[in-house]
Amino acid sequence: MKTQIPLLFAALTVAQMYPLSADGIHDLVKPNLDDLRASAEEERLKEEARLEQIRLEEEAKRLEEERKQAAIEAAKKDPLIDPESLRLAGESAGRDSYTIESGGTLGAIAADRYGSSQYFPVIEHWNGVNATKIYVGQVIKTPSIATIVKVKGAKVLARYPEEMTAMLQLRDDYMVIEPKLRACEGSPSDELKDTLSEMHATAKKIHAGFLVKRPGVQEYASGLLAQCKNVVDQFSAMKNGDLGRSNSRITRVHTCLAYAMRNAMVWGEEDFK
Repeated sequence: MKTQIPLLFAALTVAQMYPLSADGIHDLVKPNLDDLRASAEEERLKEEARLEQIRLEEEAKRLEEERKQAAIEAAKKDPLIDPESLRLAGESAGRDSYTIESGGTLGAIAADRYGSSQYFPVIEHWNGVNATKIYVGQVIKTPSIATIVKVKGAKVLARYPEEMTAMLQLRDDYMVIEPKLRACEGSPSDELKDTLSEMHATAKKIHAGFLVKRPGVQEYASGLLAQCKNVVDQFSAMKNGDLGRSNSRITRVHTCLAYAMRNAMVWGEEDFK
C-alpha cells in the first residue's frame, strides 16, 4: 500500500502539470478520417478502372470473334472465283529462265523479259531470292507475270478478280503507249492525254476495289493500297502533261505496279492479315 501511494501521487502530479481536455484525449486516439476517406476513394477508382479495362478487352475479343465468324459465313454464301477460269493479260509465252552471269542483275532480266527493269520485285517473289544476293550461275525462273499472279496470287485473284485482271491489263496497255510517251519530249498529244485519262480512271477503280473487304479478308493491305494510290497519282499528273523530271513518272508507273502486284500476292499468302 505504501508503494501504491507514491505512484498515485506521481500520476496526479503529471495530470496537474499537463491537463488534457476530453477533446484533447480524443484527438490522441482518433484516426485521420480525411486521409482514410481519400485512400478509400483512390482504391475504389483504381478498382473501377481495372474492371472497365477488363470489360473493354472482353468486348474487343467478342467483336473480333463475331467479325471472324461473319467472314467465314460470308465466304460460305459467296462462292469465290476460280483463278484458273480467268484470262489474264500477259499470259503469252516467253523465255522461262535465265542464268545469272557476271555483272547480271534481276533488273536486267526484268527489262528483257517483262519490258521494264522495275519488275524485279516480281522475279524476287517468284524465285524467293533477294536482288542483292544473287550469284553467278544461279538459275532464275521467269514465267509470264500473269502466270506468277495466277499461282502466287491465287487467293487474291479469287476474291478480287476484277481488280487484279484490270491491273494486269493496265500494265499491258501502258506498255503499248510508253514508247510514245518517251518520244513526245515532255509534251504528250491530246490523244495521249485522253488515253492517260482512261488509264487514270481504271487505276482509281482498282484502288477503290481493294478498299472493299471481300469474303475471308480480315485486314486491308496498306502496302498494296499505297502503291495503287501511287499509280493513280502518276496517271493524274501525266494526263495533265506532267511527265516528271527526265520523264520520271513514266518509269514510276512500272515501279508502283510491280510493288502493287508483289504486295497483293504477299497479302493473299498471309491470309489477308
